[in-house]
Amino acid sequence: MPKVKSIHKPSYQRKLANVAVQNELEQICHGAQAVNQHVPEPFNTEAPDRHEEAPLVDDAIVEAEEILIHENAEQDLGVNNQEPEISSSESESEASVNSAADSSDPDDGYVDMDDDLNFQSNIAVWSIQYGITSSATNALLSILRQRHLFLPKDSRTLKKTPTFTQTKRLVNGQYVHVGVEKSVILKMEQGLVPGCNSVDLKVFTDGVKFYKSVNHEGWPILFSSDSFIDSSPGVIGLFYGVGKPNRIGDFLEDYIEEVQHIKDEGIWFRGRNFPINIKFYLADAPARAYLKSTMGHTSAHGCERCDQEGDFIGFQTYQSTVGNLRTDQSFDLRLDAEHHHEDISPLAALETRFISQFPLDPMHLIDLGIFKRFLQYVFRRSPLNIRMTGNDIERFDQLLTLLSDYTPVEFKRKPTLSRLNRWKATEFGLVFKYLGLVIFSVVLKDEVYNVFLLLHSAVFIYSNDDLIRILLDSAKQFATQFVQYSAQLFGPQFIVYNEHSFLHLGDDVERYGKLSNFSAYPFESMLGRMKHLILSPSKPLQQIHRRLTEKASVEARAKRNRADDRFSIEHTNGPVGNLIVQAQYAKYECKGCTLYVSEPNNCVLFSDGKYGLVQNLVRCEDGVKRLLARTFNGTADLYNYPLPSSDLGIVILSNLEECLTTYLFSDILSKCFYMPLREGAHVAVPLNHML
Repeated sequence: MPKVKSIHKPSYQRKLANVAVQNELEQICHGAQAVNQHVPEPFNTEAPDRHEEAPLVDDAIVEAEEILIHENAEQDLGVNNQEPEISSSESESEASVNSAADSSDPDDGYVDMDDDLNFQSNIAVWSIQYGITSSATNALLSILRQRHLFLPKDSRTLKKTPTFTQTKRLVNGQYVHVGVEKSVILKMEQGLVPGCNSVDLKVFTDGVKFYKSVNHEGWPILFSSDSFIDSSPGVIGLFYGVGKPNRIGDFLEDYIEEVQHIKDEGIWFRGRNFPINIKFYLADAPARAYLKSTMGHTSAHGCERCDQEGDFIGFQTYQSTVGNLRTDQSFDLRLDAEHHHEDISPLAALETRFISQFPLDPMHLIDLGIFKRFLQYVFRRSPLNIRMTGNDIERFDQLLTLLSDYTPVEFKRKPTLSRLNRWKATEFGLVFKYLGLVIFSVVLKDEVYNVFLLLHSAVFIYSNDDLIRILLDSAKQFATQFVQYSAQLFGPQFIVYNEHSFLHLGDDVERYGKLSNFSAYPFESMLGRMKHLILSPSKPLQQIHRRLTEKASVEARAKRNRADDRFSIEHTNGPVGNLIVQAQYAKYECKGCTLYVSEPNNCVLFSDGKYGLVQNLVRCEDGVKRLLARTFNGTADLYNYPLPSSDLGIVILSNLEECLTTYLFSDILSKCFYMPLREGAHVAVPLNHML
């Protein structure tokens, strides 16, 4: 390419470079080895527990090429009739530009600066989404800048990394206040649900260890809201120090001051004022006691909902019945003095309702609490005539391994018995809500299995708004029976804080709806992601703040580019039935659900009450997207105690039809967990926790 000697406008120089982009890409690929020389050795090591691996630099270059091709394919390189004068040696370049120009647009003389900004923004999104290190991003920028001079030299400019983090020193650590209003507006910019006139915030806090070898903890203040299209958690503030913050008043000072202001004034967004309310506070039991300044769950007066006094038998146990219920008013009046610490919670300044605004967290209460304890007892802690035998445990392990192959893609972890002590909440939840229905029917004695079904049925109803409307009273009764029968079966020592608190969970469901509405799962996932934002032991608080700021700077664009419903893996294999189709797909993604055309990710419950296996996903000639499925003719109950399983949508399926039935995607009620029971029969369980 001839060297350009003089160019009057920088945008014109960029235009010339974009026309020659195909030649440039080849040079970039050849330069990949040079980029690798800039990458430090730790870059190529795999980070533990990452959901996605950071791509190697060669992959980074390939994706950069795709961005370049995509960006330039969308640009019209139009040239104004009044070109800047260039020397004769530039004639070849000029001819190249003119041949690519769109002469129908006389005003398109230069490449729009918005295109440059979009290109730059795409690189920033890519770098942050895939966890590309600063050194690797800098190396890529140095190559791209050979042709695209508008790009910054440093990744910190690209990603808008703040140069300073304002911290406040507390007694035993430091605190960074990101801001309630600032963080809420960032979420609002990504979209509000239709008809939203106010914003109700769910506020979460808990401790997290960033390093196992030191006694330092992080205590973030997170939030989310059903008013936001993007309901993933945002960050209000973050403490890091030795243990939890010693003085809760200092920890919450900035938060309380700002919430007092926005509760009075609201938040102005795009010319409208939105009232802001705190819907509830979410935390595990120790953190709730810390926030409320009450006795903890190991105290005789630790129940948050009633005045039932526990018994200490080497550890704290509770009764299988409910005492006098606490209310917001009785809490404020401190009628049960032994339940309170001397200090009053600083959240009282916000007129907080300390009973109704502190729901019990189902993740810690059920998955990590009650069900984990249930497993411990049926494996080894219950009497010999109750617990599983060695052969039963071996059979449990075999079935767990077998059925794990039928686990849908929504579950990232597949549990194994050998690592039971390291199971996460999602693994306990997978076995409890789905796999256990089949496995426990084989390995547990009937009376133990019935106790399990009481627990499962109550939780299953609590997890679905439709079931709550018609079966809430039944679910509360099942919860009471579970606590009482398990005390008889395993002994009174089985009833500790979580089992007793399960008696009160129905009140929160009645107040706030299904369990996922007030579950800590999304917040705990956020805590896990925050761990991976720390790249070195130095100044972890500042590192997290800067990585979160970078993420926020590009998140709105990344979300806009990602459709709510997505079809992918186009194919031509059929079947299409009698439909005239324009395209066929093997994968469909929507919020909380992914469908494939193969097992175990193709079982669906439809609005007509039928269960089917999806065989194809198509876009028809009329532009409407449909699915074709083979439906089952035979359904039966998996169990009949404490109610027929079909009342919950849990059935045994048989007699799969050969013919295809066409459905709209709006006909889908739920994706189902689909696993074998015996020859010719499978069990379908709606993915209730995702509805």
